[in-house]
Amino acid sequence: MNMRCPNCGAVLTYNSNNNTYLCEYCGFTEVAVKRVIEKVVYKTVVNYNLLLSNQCPAQFAGAVQYSILDTNIRGSLRKDETKTFALAPGPHRINLRIGSRHTIYVIVIVEGEPVKIFYRGGTGFEIEQPYAGEAYKNLKNGKYPSETSGIAIVAMVLSFTVIASFWGVILGAIDVNLANHKGEKPSTTATIAIIVGCLAWPLSFGFLGVIMR
Repeated sequence: MNMRCPNCGAVLTYNSNNNTYLCEYCGFTEVAVKRVIEKVVYKTVVNYNLLLSNQCPAQFAGAVQYSILDTNIRGSLRKDETKTFALAPGPHRINLRIGSRHTIYVIVIVEGEPVKIFYRGGTGFEIEQPYAGEAYKNLKNGKYPSETSGIAIVAMVLSFTVIASFWGVILGAIDVNLANHKGEKPSTTATIAIIVGCLAWPLSFGFLGVIMR
């Protein structure tokens, strides 16, 4: 078994003439008795379970504002800055903001590998999250699967009508905003309602013009 330097982690060289271990990189040396051999075995202990890292390229440089909503932890990350946190096991909601853009994600802390969140520029945030059990198996990139709400259904119906398409867009936007604040993916129904409503909305002006003549 290779002994490693407690200062720099390099492999120590054993000298049988004087029964010592020597680090050729930083100069560390110790007598190779059993007590010292146990002391110089290099071990890495991860004492955090959440890592936030701002790795954006120059063209996307800017501070990432973070707020872990249920633990009252908040702050910012400058370009090329990384911070680590120790959180209680279980789900946590974290609000990440770049300028005026902000999104709430859900992370699940479990035993083993920590959750890692990277900001790498225009593509947004990338989340590396270990499997967190049956209840969270569909949790991908910090978002729960979307659910079609009553608001989304009403928005869809209104968006396909010429007169009320404006309200379809408004309700669709409200549903998307609510989903983001729950850490869910926006539903396909709400997204379609917004798109169709935006296309139908200009037609409503022409329709009203015909009626008012």
